[in-house]
Amino acid sequence: MSTNPMGREKDPFPIKGMEFTADPSEITLSFGFKNLNSEKTERSISIRTSTLRFVDRFDAREAGRQEETGHCVVYKPNQGHSSAKRRSTHR
Repeated sequence: MSTNPMGREKDPFPIKGMEFTADPSEITLSFGFKNLNSEKTERSISIRTSTLRFVDRFDAREAGRQEETGHCVVYKPNQGHSSAKRRSTHR
């Protein structure tokens, strides 16, 4: 655990009840929160490490279960070759 400027330990999970699991094939973050209707909503985000596909789930009593899926984007910083320095030779 890290400490804040006052020397107290900080909770690594800022939302009470937040859970994080990881294994070689998947990482998952899940937590609950009070929504605008003062009802509890459960949310979980899972990412498959081999394919970088994700599933983002919301489960609320009134709205029911909603699920979004997609692919994560991997950002690889430019290795010293700035595209801003390149000039087009097309005329």
